Amino acid sequence: MTTITAKIPDSLKARLRTVTNNLSGFVREAIETKLAESKRDPFKPKTPVTKAMWKLRQEYLAEGGETLSIEEINAEVARRRGVARRG
Repeated sequence: MTTITAKIPDSLKARLRTVTNNLSGFVREAIETKLAESKRDPFKPKTPVTKAMWKLRQEYLAEGGETLSIEEINAEVARRRGVARRG
């Protein structure tokens, strides 16, 4: 293993201590997660419409908005169409 030193704000350090006593393990897991995410091909909008929609989505997420699951999308579409749900 290699030792890495990182500077973090004191406020963040205090919050981390409340989350876990195994700070090294927490940091290793966070790094592994971030690296796994970076391997995905990022979406790159190409048309003006998709660029505008992507910008709106990014703004919505930055403001704390959350995306819907496929089940939630289907339920919303059915609700808007006035389709009664079975089950």
